[in-house]
Amino acid sequence: MERKPVIFGNGNGQRAPFESRIGLLFCSLVRIVMIAALMTTATGNAAETGLHNLIRVSDRIYSGAGPEDEADFDAIRKLGANTILSVDGARPAVDAAHAKGMRYIHVPIGYDGITREQAAQLSQAMEDTTGTIYIHCHHGQHRGPAAAALAWRLSSDCSVTSATEVLKQAKTGKDYKGLWAAMNMEDLPALRREHPTLVETAKVADLAARMVLIDNAMDRLDEARKAGWTAPPNHPDVDPAQEALMVQEHFHEIGRMNDSKFQEDFHRWREQAEGLAKQLREDLKTNNTTSAATHYGDLRQSCRSCHTAHRDNRR
Repeated sequence: MERKPVIFGNGNGQRAPFESRIGLLFCSLVRIVMIAALMTTATGNAAETGLHNLIRVSDRIYSGAGPEDEADFDAIRKLGANTILSVDGARPAVDAAHAKGMRYIHVPIGYDGITREQAAQLSQAMEDTTGTIYIHCHHGQHRGPAAAALAWRLSSDCSVTSATEVLKQAKTGKDYKGLWAAMNMEDLPALRREHPTLVETAKVADLAARMVLIDNAMDRLDEARKAGWTAPPNHPDVDPAQEALMVQEHFHEIGRMNDSKFQEDFHRWREQAEGLAKQLREDLKTNNTTSAATHYGDLRQSCRSCHTAHRDNRR
């Protein structure tokens, strides 16, 4: 049976009496403790299963790192799962899952958050399946737990507080603001009324699409630089450190493509750019604007050098 959220109120829009609110608050605290206990148990079992960052989100949902070998698929099967849902950008090992009697569903999401279209797919996945489902990204710490927590909300109406607790227990990075914000997604009934088609292998962003995302983030970083590494007046929602993190993650995902067309110097520039974006993010988090300016300039130059060799001079 799915756990239901605790609602502060008496059902007619009025606040409950003080004594009732105290009781509801106590129940809410108990619920959080129970969630933490479930996740602690699952984490304790991680060493036994071999699955990294394993947590139990609800009666039906586990979250963890992506399976890498047959032993991982065996471990997922032993959890009682008959469905694996990947939110990673890499192609799922569909055949390996089938060999263990499990179905794969692929809903790739980004580090910048979960769209309503993707949320509708998560809802459909919970509706289309029965039994235990294992949701994973690559490492099982950021995108996977966020998708698992939102899937729990969509399938059980659990509270935002309970969903957010999942991310806390998974140690999802606070810098991934879009993933945390997704826990507050509104009008869930409308998402449940959508019935998107689910696939085992979804189309993911190719190199060109990733580069567009990087260019857009770099443009926002440039505006922040001109504003003294603060949110530019025309874009008050821009967080410079967040933008640097997105650039870092995009370069990291390009490195996971394993495209044979990439030349050795391309890999070197990509790795350099990822490292510079990481340093820039650390500068911005510590308000080291002098170092930030240096690393931003180096990152721009790295991009220009790579473009000259691999984009601008193509025949």
